[in-house]
Amino acid sequence: MPLHTDSPQYLDVHTHSSTSPAELIFEISEFAAGLGIFLMALFPLAVPLIAMLVIPLMLVGLLGGLALTVVCAPVMLLRTIIRRARGTTAAGELRPDAGSRSVGRSVR
Repeated sequence: MPLHTDSPQYLDVHTHSSTSPAELIFEISEFAAGLGIFLMALFPLAVPLIAMLVIPLMLVGLLGGLALTVVCAPVMLLRTIIRRARGTTAAGELRPDAGSRSVGRSVR
């Protein structure tokens, strides 16, 4: 059976009813009021939730940074000592003043 687009049943299902601007503003204001009531009820819980979530994350970050510092500082110090002993820069180039110094004596 072919579908007749002129039938009233088809038009009722697929036509869009236009909403007036006043109805739209009324719906938005109802939604905003409901959201405001919901948020005001949750507001007293905001500070404890922040304390329970943010403070532990800060502690984890600080402990991670401290652990990283404890591991990386000796490695960086050792690399610097080795570079100075070889007379090279961080890029591996020979320092200009590396061969001109003698240890313990002055060159004339």
